[in-house]
Amino acid sequence: MSLLSYLIFKQSDLIEIGIVYTIVAVVWNSIVLVMILFAALGQKTSFKETASTIGILLINLPIAFLYFIIIIEYAI
Repeated sequence: MSLLSYLIFKQSDLIEIGIVYTIVAVVWNSIVLVMILFAALGQKTSFKETASTIGILLINLPIAFLYFIIIIEYAI
C-alpha cells in the first residue's frame, strides 16, 4: 500500500516510512524464522509442514526487494 501511495503522491516521507517498515519486517521475519526452526527441532512436526511455513515466510524477501528496486528507480 505504501508503494502505491508513493507512486501516486510522490512524497519523500513515504520513502522513509517504507524503508523503516521494510527493515522492521526483515528483522521480524528473521526472528520468526529462527523461532520456527527451533520449534521444528524441538518437536516432531512434519517436514512438509515446516518447509511450507518457511517457504511462505521467505517468499516475502524477493517481494520486498522488488518494491525497494521500484522505489529507487522512481525516486532518482
